[in-house]
This record gives sequence, C-alpha cells and structure tokens, in this order.
Amino acid sequence: LSWATQSCITDSSNTNMSYTCQLENSTILSNETGSEAASGINMTTFRGADVVLNCSVVPDIISIVWKVNTAILNCYIALQYATGNIYSNCTNERLGTSCTTQWPLHISSPHFKDSGNYTCETTNSVGTIKKMYILSVTDPSFEMSATTSPSVLNKNPVKIRDSTGIIRLAVGVAVVLIAVTGLWILHYKTKMKDKNERSESKT
Repeated sequence: LSWATQSCITDSSNTNMSYTCQLENSTILSNETGSEAASGINMTTFRGADVVLNCSVVPDIISIVWKVNTAILNCYIALQYATGNIYSNCTNERLGTSCTTQWPLHISSPHFKDSGNYTCETTNSVGTIKKMYILSVTDPSFEMSATTSPSVLNKNPVKIRDSTGIIRLAVGVAVVLIAVTGLWILHYKTKMKDKNERSESKT
C-alpha cells in the first residue's frame, strides 16, 4: 500500500456532507450533493477526452473504494473516513480523485487500453453500495469515418467495375497482339518456304 499525499476530512455537522480536501500547501472546500445511480452504467468517450465518474452518496459513510479493472490495470483507490487518509496501489498517473461528496474518479486523456470496469464501493453502517461504470474509449476519427461509410461503400462498386473493365481491356489487347504476332510468324514462314522452293527449282 502506498500513502497518497492528500487526505479528505469530513464535516459531520454539515447536512450537505461537506468535504475538505487538503493537499500540499493548499485547501479546497467543496459542497456538492448527488443522487445514487444504478450500477452497470455504460459510458463511451473519445480518446483523449477527460472522464469523471461519480460514486453513490449515502449517509454516515465509513469508506469509499474505487476499483479499476482494465486490460492494463487492476488496482484500487480507497478513502478511509475515520482518518481521512487515502490509500492506493494504482500506478496510472492519469487516475485521480477529488474530495467532494461523490468522490469522483478522474481519468485524464484516456487511451484505448483504459476501457474497462470502474466500480465505486461506498460503505456505511448498513452495508456497501456498488456503482459500476463500463467505460469504452473510441477514436473520434474512426467514428467520423463510420458515419460516412454508406457513401464510401456506394462508390466502391463503381471503382471495382472500373478496374475490372481495365483488366478486361488489357486482356483483349494482349490476345489481339498474340494473334497478330502468330499470323505474322506464319506469313513469314510461308514466305521463306516459297523462297527456298524457288531457289531449289532454279538449281
């Protein structure tokens, strides 16, 4: 486990569940509220576009854990409310959190390999609520080409027919050249044969 350089301090007297995030040489105060959403949320984002994922909000939170499961990463980021400490074994520097009510997970400049499952587990005295995001990272240039694919596909048969016609024309020309060459050779042989016969008759 590695200790993060930040800690979150809760203010239980505030009904809006205010959180103070203390960083090195700075203090950020945020008062945010949110509603709980169903688990298994499908999300799609373009490569390079920052993503923010929120946790469920419940009263009397004990701890919040973000679990990351992608093709290149399997780790967690945990916030312990009693001490305000954050623990993490995630090595991806583009992953981060904010000390707000929904303790969002930030993914900066996501890549294709960042696609996967991101689950937030919020625990209180009653139990644990899980909120999972299924993230897909796509390429905007690919999406644009996909939207224009019908027109491209409509043009392809024309191009194919054009190339087929050229091939047929080339084959036809080759056949004609071979035939002409064959006739010329036959004519030449016949001429030479006649010449030889005339020479022999003279002798």
